[in-house]
Amino acid sequence: MEGSADSGGLVALEPVVNQWVLDYFFHLYVDAFKNCRNEDFEQIRDMVSILIQRRLKVVTQNSRILLFMRFLSCIKEGEDLDCRFDEDKNETPLESAIAVLDLMKQEETFPADLIHTNQQMLKEAAVVYCIQKKQFSRAGNILKKHISNSRNTRKLRAELMHIIQERNVKHPMIANFSLCTVKEKIYDMFEKFVRNIPSFLLTLAQKDHADLKGESKGPLTPEKQPKQTPGNASPTGEPSTSATPDHLSLASQSKDVSSSEMDVG
Repeated sequence: MEGSADSGGLVALEPVVNQWVLDYFFHLYVDAFKNCRNEDFEQIRDMVSILIQRRLKVVTQNSRILLFMRFLSCIKEGEDLDCRFDEDKNETPLESAIAVLDLMKQEETFPADLIHTNQQMLKEAAVVYCIQKKQFSRAGNILKKHISNSRNTRKLRAELMHIIQERNVKHPMIANFSLCTVKEKIYDMFEKFVRNIPSFLLTLAQKDHADLKGESKGPLTPEKQPKQTPGNASPTGEPSTSATPDHLSLASQSKDVSSSEMDVG
């Protein structure tokens, strides 16, 4: 059939182009998270969920990218205590984020101390936010599950337990808590990782944008992107055609609206 050779060439190039798009969407996704552009965040998440069903390159890097995107998705949904990322577990989004950090811990790219710091912060945040929303039973369950009675966390555990028992939502630890602050801290701690993910399309777009303005500006991101190679992969990188593992799925699986505890909106 005429044109079949060209068609075959396009199919062979698909993993390269898809990789460019994924890398660009990754930076767009993180920027939407950072600047609280919720609609953009959700739309990009939906597009990436479709894109990753196609062929991609750089399997190792993609695992890190998608894990981090899932982590941000859990954090972003943190205010909705009825949101579920795993239908088989009755976990709040912040608890799901803690579980994703366990997977990220296995990636050498993420320093162990960075993961530990984020986990400790999210464990406390998961308990405190439930107290803020007067879901004391759930807060107690999360406390017992995630904050141990070890020397390092014994004082915090006892204080939170007392707050739960007293149902004291006016305690400074509760009244002054803000999920927005947690999100800002998370972005700041992972900013270096985000900068180190190269994006061929982003580099080209920034150059074209500067050329159109008749200027020679640097990248719009705080640090220059690493040197790019078409395909954004090592010369030995092989395309992957397998479906994305379940633990890399970005969106929540369901919304449990049958909770007997007070509605959190």
